[in-house]
Amino acid sequence: MATRKIGVIINGATGRIGTTQHLRHLVDMRDEGGLALRNGDRLVPDPLIVGRDAGRLEALAKANGALRFTTDLDAALAGPDEIFMDCAATGGRPLLVRRAIAAGKHVWAMRVHRDDTMSVEIDGTLGSAVAGRNRCFVQSDAATPEAFFGMALGKVDPKAQWTEVPDTRGYINPYRQCWEGFLRHVAEDAPFVSTLLEGAKAVQLAELVYRSHAEGRWLDAEELRIPA
Repeated sequence: MATRKIGVIINGATGRIGTTQHLRHLVDMRDEGGLALRNGDRLVPDPLIVGRDAGRLEALAKANGALRFTTDLDAALAGPDEIFMDCAATGGRPLLVRRAIAAGKHVWAMRVHRDDTMSVEIDGTLGSAVAGRNRCFVQSDAATPEAFFGMALGKVDPKAQWTEVPDTRGYINPYRQCWEGFLRHVAEDAPFVSTLLEGAKAVQLAELVYRSHAEGRWLDAEELRIPA
């Protein structure tokens, strides 16, 4: 079993998401001895944090085991680190991603995650279910309160009849899941579902939802393809 490092540039690391999610899970994997690969090797993330404030970068680096840090993004992109991750201000992301691609980096571009990123409601003859990214609630037909005119406001709690589905598999932070999948993809060409095309489809769907709501009609989603 061999252990090898993989350099990960995190631009905007001193921001809230950069610090509490992306950097946190990479450092956790490092401290756990690395990520186990199919062949038994351990892949150890070696973050290089990048930002504009040298003082904040130095403090963050010290707090996480003497990480490498720099305010020189050009030098970071010119260096040997294999992965570039941008979680700085979204306005400059397209340009930064293009620069990282031109520098030959594997690129992971961030989008914001929230509990209401996705919510699905399913209604059937025997009951209903509402699921988000992390939790799911169900309500059987028998437990559904019957609505009637004149119902006293405040006397009936519509949420009380919903039951949370127990989580039997445990919870793994989605940022951690994404990083494990992306690192395995880079290191051993493992499948990775969150590709550029899938990201484009997500943006397309969000835009169509807004348009559908504004125009009050159904809209068709055109098939997206990445030019050869």
